[in-house]
Amino acid sequence: MLGFKWISAYPPNYLCWQAHRLSIKLRAAEDRIAQLHEEVEHLQDRANRAEQWLETIKREIEDNLIASMEANRREPLAVR
Repeated sequence: MLGFKWISAYPPNYLCWQAHRLSIKLRAAEDRIAQLHEEVEHLQDRANRAEQWLETIKREIEDNLIASMEANRREPLAVR
C-alpha cells in the first residue's frame, strides 16, 4: 500500500468527516475564486471606461483649449 498505512489508524467515520470538511473548504475556495474573477472583470471594465473618458477629455483639451490659445498667440496684440 504505497505509504497509506497511517490511514488504517483512524476510524472510517473520522476519515469521512475529514473528507467532507475538506470538500466544503474546497467548494468555498472555488466560490471565492469565481467571485474574485467577476470582480476583476468588473474592475477591468471600469478601468477601460476611465481610460476612454481620459482620452476624450484629452482630445477636447487639445481641440478646444490649446487650439484657441495658439490662435490667440498668432493674433497681434491690440495697441491702445
